[in-house]
This record gives sequence, C-alpha cells and structure tokens, in this order.
Amino acid sequence: MTSFFEEQKFTQIWLRVILALVTVIAVAFLLLVLFEIKAGLWNAIWPVLIVLCVTLPFRLMKLSTTVSPDSIGYRFFPFHMKFKYIKKSDIQSVTVGKYSPLKDYGGWGIRLGRKGWAYTIKGSEGISIFLKKGKQILIGTSKPQEADRILRDLGYPVD
Repeated sequence: MTSFFEEQKFTQIWLRVILALVTVIAVAFLLLVLFEIKAGLWNAIWPVLIVLCVTLPFRLMKLSTTVSPDSIGYRFFPFHMKFKYIKKSDIQSVTVGKYSPLKDYGGWGIRLGRKGWAYTIKGSEGISIFLKKGKQILIGTSKPQEADRILRDLGYPVD
C-alpha cells in the first residue's frame, strides 16, 4: 500500500444514547404542546428545531484523513468542505501515538489547545504533525499502526 485513507464518525454509544434521549424528550414536548396545552404550532416546533440543530451535525460530522507521497490531508466535514493538505516539504517531523484529548485539547472535535490545533472524533491516538513554521497539528486516528507504517514507508520524518 502506498497511501493511507481513514474516515471516522461519532459512533460512541454514550453519545448516541444522549442524542436519542434529547430527541425523545423534544418529540414528547412537541406532542404535549400540540395535543394538551394547545399553545400553537410554533411553540411546539421550536424545541424540536433546536434539538435537530444540535443532534443533526453529530450525524453528519466525519473526519477524513489521507496520507500520500507528497502530503497529509484532512477534512472535518461539514466544517471543511474540501481537504486541507500539509505538504511533506513543510513538515519538520511526525509522531503517531497517544495523547490526552481532555488535558491537551479540552475534548474532541476541532480544538485549539496548548499544543496547537486538533481534529479528533474519538479515542486518544493521533498523528501529530510538527511544521517547520513551529506550529503543531494533531489529527486523530483509529489506525495508528497503519498510519505509522505508511508514513515511514513514504519517507516522512517520523519520530
């Protein structure tokens, strides 16, 4: 294999349970308002719209990562419509390994932490890219061994 591709989504059970509970509560509220309180359609629908605005993005979000001979690419959909690429020539070093999502970046998602930008969906393993400009970018991965092997095979400066 001469390239790497990974796509991650929010599939954690605890997150799905919370989102399902919030959705059930909103639908129950909708039914209660429509059939019991008779407060009007808008008063019944706005909580459901708010819940959809919160839960739907979690269904749509995905982190895609590519490693090719000349660049590392990432896209955190729907925030990035196109891949962002880091040229191999701009990279000082790359490390694949464990990190602390909460301590280092304050959680998962798109984060700016004390170590730089992080793009993560789940887990605590990632590809840390140290740029020649002095910046650092972390891209979460569920395939650390495969990513490390490909980066080495393609001649990236892996620590």
